[in-house]
Amino acid sequence: MFIYITIFLLIFVLGLLINAYYRANADICTLKHNNNLINSLLSTLGDGFYLWDEKRRIEKFSTNLQILLNT
Repeated sequence: MFIYITIFLLIFVLGLLINAYYRANADICTLKHNNNLINSLLSTLGDGFYLWDEKRRIEKFSTNLQILLNT
């Protein structure tokens, strides 16, 4: 009887770990997708944010944001 309980507990714990892995993986994929959306949104605004200019391969800092940070 002890062996059956041990096997059941091992399978149960393994199932919990697999479930946690898939949930964490789904959350990470969601965060990556949201990060891409936020980066796209920021690059379209073009002012008031610290942006990476892909064409010139330089970083630019908006003066409006600098004024906001200094106040």
